Amino acid sequence: MNIIKSLPLLTLLGLFTACGVTKTDTDTNTNSNPIETTNRGRANTDVAVKGDRSNRSQQLSTETPNKELSRKQIEEAAKARNQKMFVDLAMTEEQVKKFNNEWNRTLQNWNKNNRNRVMNSFERTELQDNILSNILSETQFKNYRVWARENAGSRLD
Repeated sequence: MNIIKSLPLLTLLGLFTACGVTKTDTDTNTNSNPIETTNRGRANTDVAVKGDRSNRSQQLSTETPNKELSRKQIEEAAKARNQKMFVDLAMTEEQVKKFNNEWNRTLQNWNKNNRNRVMNSFERTELQDNILSNILSETQFKNYRVWARENAGSRLD
């Protein structure tokens, strides 16, 4: 008979233990949302919840500031590297103009075929080899190969 009387009490006690007790924060500087302030052992504590939870719809962010920033830095470094190459190889203005025209066209084609990718140093060198072999004289191209080997350590990717 005692077991039958204590069964509802044990059930109620088990229910309170399983569900946990919601706590509200009395501090005015913190969020008083009981969902965010209590951890009942079932929540994924690795995922931080930020902001107001009153809006329950998911919102996707399309911002990628780090990727865009690095892409701009890579482009600026590539331009600086090209300027250094023009000076070191003693390229004429006509050769520089031809290279820039071909390089811009090649970059457009590469970007069209390789969306959402950043060109690495090896790919850049291969494309520049193809362009410069048609523009430079034999001695300049030999100097370019030496220059490319010496400057291979300055990676842009």
